[in-house]
Amino acid sequence: MLGKTILLVEDNFLIADLVQEALREVGARVCSAPSVELALQFLQSAFFDAAVLDVDLQGESSMPVADRLQAMAIPFVFFSGGDGSSVSEEHLLRPLVRKLGMTDLLVVLAELCRGIS
Repeated sequence: MLGKTILLVEDNFLIADLVQEALREVGARVCSAPSVELALQFLQSAFFDAAVLDVDLQGESSMPVADRLQAMAIPFVFFSGGDGSSVSEEHLLRPLVRKLGMTDLLVVLAELCRGIS
């Protein structure tokens, strides 16, 4: 993912830090947003090659961010500690990676970014 810019939407500081570090190790630039509001602001002012979304942000659904990413044709993956049951119907076919699977996350993101120049 060398040179790709990834939006990370994650409310848990420790998890966000681990994901950021893993993404930077494979050459990605990371912009981290701990809330839906901040993520939507970033999407208004910056370009992203892909995104990683926690499904539940302290009780707030990340589906508004997913909807905006879909409208902007930016690929994304859900990264959740749960089973993804709160993912809205229109996003059920999106990749869902469990938070215990950092390697899985990197593989899915690499696939999403493949072919993006």
